[in-house]
Amino acid sequence: MNRYLFVLRPTTPTLTKRLDVTDLFFHSDTLSSALLSIASSLGENVDNLVKDGWFKVSSFLPVVHKGSGWCVCYPLPDAFKEALAQKVGYKPAKNYIYADDEFLKCVVQGREELRGQVFLRGKKLTLLDIAKGDEKVQAVINVRMGLAVDRVTGGPIEDMLFEVGDIIPDPSLRLCIIAEVEPSKVDQFERYLRILGMSGIGSSKSRGRGQFEVLAWQKFDPPDLGSGAHLLLSLWHPTEDEFSRGFMRQSLYSLIQRGGFVTKSPYMTLRRNRVTMVREGSIIKGVQPVGHWLVALAGGGPVNIPYNVYRDGRALSIPISPRPCEVRRED
Repeated sequence: MNRYLFVLRPTTPTLTKRLDVTDLFFHSDTLSSALLSIASSLGENVDNLVKDGWFKVSSFLPVVHKGSGWCVCYPLPDAFKEALAQKVGYKPAKNYIYADDEFLKCVVQGREELRGQVFLRGKKLTLLDIAKGDEKVQAVINVRMGLAVDRVTGGPIEDMLFEVGDIIPDPSLRLCIIAEVEPSKVDQFERYLRILGMSGIGSSKSRGRGQFEVLAWQKFDPPDLGSGAHLLLSLWHPTEDEFSRGFMRQSLYSLIQRGGFVTKSPYMTLRRNRVTMVREGSIIKGVQPVGHWLVALAGGGPVNIPYNVYRDGRALSIPISPRPCEVRRED
């Protein structure tokens, strides 16, 4: 399969229940499930799609346009933040969440002068140009009150008001996904992605949240960030064979719990089985991570759902140096 970069423009706000601006960047398993749903609505057999595996996706990532074209901003590993804390301070380093290849090279190579662009997490999503010192707000959260609804009865839950927010993107913000696709099916994948953009992704998509437009796509060549390890751009659930090779003892990773409800009626009261996955921005040493599809909820049985509900645990990654060089404090 070849790798492609798809550039997206958010056209509506994205719902966030955690009031966290990073909810704008949907995880790869959410995107894969949404694409399977689109394919199913077009008459495709989901079990066959999972078996064939002709596409694989990253999580949503920010992308910026520079003079030479589109430049992806990658998840900044926690190990890199520890090295950066000596130079920029603990709090700023902790809030750096995505960085372009120029910035990552500076950290990997231990340069005195940091360059490139980073996205900062806070009450707002901010794009910072390190060399120029320019900051631009890329998204803000508009907070409002929400009412919890019982998924069984469809009615409100008494005394269960909570704060909820809409992440409102700046018109200049661009997102992207990196996808591995069979070359003969790129047009079909683009069609799925465009339909998904019109229908929306994430919570409250039925109310127009999470919509986007596909602006362009092109071949993707990973940047030269060294070798010896792999930077995860998606969630990953290792296979038994990968676990047996002991990758966890030598890798620099963080974990995330994934669960949630089934999103298709009339089964929206059913919960998917919870699973622990390795998250984006982890550095996996050794061979390239692969992963596999998981059955989040098996069809039939006591749940009486007529189909399997899947969760995508396949990894999409790029090569990178396994550890950043120490960033020395300036005098």
